[in-house]
Amino acid sequence: MRSSNFILSTIRAKKFPLTGLFLTLFYLSHFCWGKIPESKKIVFDKNRLPYHLKIKRKTTKQFPLDVEKYVDLNGDGVDECVCIRHETKVKLYRMNQLTVKKLDGSRVYVQYNIPELLMRDLYFYDLDGNGQKEVFCTQKTNNEIYLHILYNLDGSYVFKFPAISKQQYCPGAKPIRWDASLTPVQVMDFNNDGRLDVLTKVRTNYACYPRGIIVFDCINGKLIWKYLMGTQPKNVWIVDLDGDGRQEIVVSTWAPGNGAVANGTDDTHSYLMVLSQNGHLIWAKQLGGTFSGIITDIIDAEQDGQWEIVGVKHWHKAEAREKGFLTLWKGITGEQVKSVPFEESFSWIKSIDVNQDGKKEIVIGNITGKIKIFDSTLQLLKQIDLGFQLTSMRWLPDINLDGYPEVTCNTYQGKMLLFNSNFEILATFNDCGSVQRIDPGFGHRKELLLAGEKYFYTLALERNLRYTISKWKYPGLGIALFVFLFAFGVLMWKISLQARESKVLARKILETTAHGILFLDKRGKVKFSNRNFEQMLDLKNPILANKNYQEIFANQPIIKNMIRDSYSNPPQKVEREIESARPDGKRQLQIQVIPLFERGARETGKLVIVEDQTEQKLMRKSLAWATMAQRLTHEIKNPLTTILLTLQRLQMEYWQKDKKRAPDYDKLVESIIERINHLTKTTRGFMKFTDLEQLNLQPHDVNTLLDRILNEYSAGIPDDITLKREFAPDLPKVNLDEEQFKTAMENLISNAINAMDKGGTLTITTSMAHKLHTFKDETRYREYVQIEVMDTGKGISPQNIEKLFQPYFSLDKKGTGLGLTIVKKIIEDHAGIIEVQSEEGMWTVFTIWLPV
Repeated sequence: MRSSNFILSTIRAKKFPLTGLFLTLFYLSHFCWGKIPESKKIVFDKNRLPYHLKIKRKTTKQFPLDVEKYVDLNGDGVDECVCIRHETKVKLYRMNQLTVKKLDGSRVYVQYNIPELLMRDLYFYDLDGNGQKEVFCTQKTNNEIYLHILYNLDGSYVFKFPAISKQQYCPGAKPIRWDASLTPVQVMDFNNDGRLDVLTKVRTNYACYPRGIIVFDCINGKLIWKYLMGTQPKNVWIVDLDGDGRQEIVVSTWAPGNGAVANGTDDTHSYLMVLSQNGHLIWAKQLGGTFSGIITDIIDAEQDGQWEIVGVKHWHKAEAREKGFLTLWKGITGEQVKSVPFEESFSWIKSIDVNQDGKKEIVIGNITGKIKIFDSTLQLLKQIDLGFQLTSMRWLPDINLDGYPEVTCNTYQGKMLLFNSNFEILATFNDCGSVQRIDPGFGHRKELLLAGEKYFYTLALERNLRYTISKWKYPGLGIALFVFLFAFGVLMWKISLQARESKVLARKILETTAHGILFLDKRGKVKFSNRNFEQMLDLKNPILANKNYQEIFANQPIIKNMIRDSYSNPPQKVEREIESARPDGKRQLQIQVIPLFERGARETGKLVIVEDQTEQKLMRKSLAWATMAQRLTHEIKNPLTTILLTLQRLQMEYWQKDKKRAPDYDKLVESIIERINHLTKTTRGFMKFTDLEQLNLQPHDVNTLLDRILNEYSAGIPDDITLKREFAPDLPKVNLDEEQFKTAMENLISNAINAMDKGGTLTITTSMAHKLHTFKDETRYREYVQIEVMDTGKGISPQNIEKLFQPYFSLDKKGTGLGLTIVKKIIEDHAGIIEVQSEEGMWTVFTIWLPV
């Protein structure tokens, strides 16, 4: 059924009819095969299995606790390798390397050398919602566990803080080695303060305290809340059980039986409990005795949007044997829906859609190799006895591209077994350990990482040709058909790959273009839109796919009517300029609706292009007024000079003729001179702002220029202001107009000094910014010299930052309001960019990037 359904769906696909034909021919090859006999016992002969696992890479573990994980950190569809290597320097000291590198090892993004013993696992969560994951790891010392969080590829820390400390042993218990562990479970805003928090599970094995659930602030490591327990937490799930928009925390536990007691729970019993998002207990159930444990999963058994909890009981020691069960509870109330008793213990549970019917089944298993599959009402569907003992079981995303997940099991004999979702064996490997899937990116097969006792293996799943041939009735016909299909398949694969690559390239181009783009089909439904389209038209609901244009533009009748007019007979191009009110101000937009045609002049849809012409129109106006503005400033400046000279002559006259009243006249004249000087300064700044002459660019050492400027300023800096220079050595030279660069830096330094009226620190920093996207062309990388001017003054409010570079806006009553406008123009004329950040009452930093 699986093969036929897959083939029918492929044949019906309009985009790939050749692929459907290929798969149909492949399906006909079944005529060459005999019926494959079902085996009730596991076959370990590699020649009799449908797949084999080929070693692509093999890395020796330097230390048993070495860790290697693969995850897509930067959201580009290709996994990166994150690993921890332990290196013993002396007998009692270990140095650990935490490294993030490309999948093939050709580039190391970041590497840390951290003393003390690192825990043996890594975790990955998206802290800032940008689609890129940060790296979480824990570091254990003799008395504390630290939680490290670092940004994925640049290596900067979010924070590092001591999460838990060693506490007292249980009363009357022997001192046991402190073997605590801290596991990050989820990142979200638990206390609704607008900042992300991390929920962690704390376990101490047989060392008693502390155990429980602890939530920390992800910005500063501050404790948000904690729920301690005497029992040992095992599974933790975070889910909105009742659909009220707030998450609940489901915790199942196990009982090591060493006397710990906290919050009404002890470790002589196992529990199932639910906590609120703020860490308050909603309900708890005591379910087992000493050495028992509860393993859980979450399932919407009734498909009513209300989550249920499904769990099994197991025991850790034979002498503590209890009756097991599989039970379904209402998530928000804890009410038992149904329970199935067992004589044996089950150690694993998974709710998953095994047969792809849209409904989840419940799969449980134990170390004896017994597997039971139930439907969501706990009706037994299937039971399997694998016939050997297991140490672990893990479900993996689809590896062999059959549309179904796979299962890996480790055996007591030291083998790793790979099964399909029906527990039919696919392949074996002669080592065992933790397994994860590796995604090498588009066009590459998925791989497996096996972390064995002594080695890390990268494994590729490949079809076993001998197994396939052994099942054929007519080998000659089968081989001929196989050769034909192989050649046909290679051809189709190349055609398909080229089509996909072209599609991906086209999508990238459309996503990065400055215009807003929208594609409509001939019925007016959206087939594609880029982010600029949604932002330019300020669409409240950015999910546009398959929506009709009339629904999208219900509140924008001008655009809706334009598109409707373009659907007239015959189809025609419609073009119009409109004004759009957005939160960042009014924008002038040009909208074009263009019909799209196939060969044969049959219309297939519409292309809607939105171009923001606000800046172009402002530029045209600026260019038109520039010459007139320069003439105007000259006309103002020359009379001002004459007036100033006349006042000076007038001063000389009244001091000669009326010395008694001359001081009174001086006050009036000085007031006039002050206003003339202010007006002169304004006209001089305006002339600089409107100057359209070309720059005199020469290669300069930025550090040398800044030293020269700061040396000129140092004598005039007040005693209560400290000047710091933090220059990176060996910076490449930058093409600069020395005079204009000096003007820009003098403005920034002067502003910084004026902002620190009560003293402070002025820091000038230079550094190299490697391989950043250019700010005018985001399709390629460039190198930049970065300059930072930071003061510890009064700061700038968020409202004023938005206006900071606007002409004639000034926070200084004596300022002209043109200083920062001139600075921005100078930097942009140098193909650079300037940004400002500030914390009101604390600091301000201006950052300049100049291209190398």
